[in-house]
Amino acid sequence: MDEKPKIIKIDLDTEIQKAITNAMTRNEQRKVMRFYILDNLRGTYTARDGRKIVISNSTADKFTHNASEIKLRIVPYLVEMIKTSTFKNIVSAYKTRPDFEYFAYYKTSFELNSKIYVAEINVGITAIGESTLYEVCPIKEQ
Repeated sequence: MDEKPKIIKIDLDTEIQKAITNAMTRNEQRKVMRFYILDNLRGTYTARDGRKIVISNSTADKFTHNASEIKLRIVPYLVEMIKTSTFKNIVSAYKTRPDFEYFAYYKTSFELNSKIYVAEINVGITAIGESTLYEVCPIKEQ
């Protein structure tokens, strides 16, 4: 049975969201969110299928590099997205990322500015089975 992920409502009336809005440039917004990930989200979280997914320094670097505004807005909700997402599939990472053996994909949904979006959470899996949040993309409006 294919369970649908919970739709997570992105609240723009929080201190971190206001910090994004107040940042003068996109690069400043990215720095705010990178430090938010490093200071508040680093750790290990369990997905609904039981996989332990790490949010790490490399997650912060990859996730905020060239991030769109939508991607920056979902950063404070990454843990909730991991915990409520639905497993989709696993594919070989051979030839795409030498540091990972596989990518696991999870489906997540969120609401931002009264619009519903569906996204894929990409989790890199190493040869020894460690799983790290790598990316959230693509993000598509429904």
